[in-house]
Amino acid sequence: FLYRLFWTFFLRCVFYLDFGLAVAGGVCLAISNILMKQTDADGNDETMLSMARFGTIAQLVGMVLLMLGFLVDGQMKRFLVERFTDWPAKNVMFFGAMALAAISGAALKLIPARRIAS
Repeated sequence: FLYRLFWTFFLRCVFYLDFGLAVAGGVCLAISNILMKQTDADGNDETMLSMARFGTIAQLVGMVLLMLGFLVDGQMKRFLVERFTDWPAKNVMFFGAMALAAISGAALKLIPARRIAS
């Protein structure tokens, strides 16, 4: 009985993971295609750079809010209580958000804000 349930659960997880990765790959291909076409057309991609900067700022804000939410809600102290077994996942998510925020912050610091000439 458990064997059949395991395979059903496993196959569903693999399907959803593959579907998510396929969608993410399609989005990356579409964005790179748009960037190549725009650069080939006039050599100016200020609009896409400003959109990427806005996306990076949104990502940085989201990661900082996630880390603050974990700290305020007490999610980072769950390893002290024996009945909470999800503390490794919480720690991985917290430090992953910290790494992504550091990368986003470095990208925003290194790339100056550009103004579109009107």
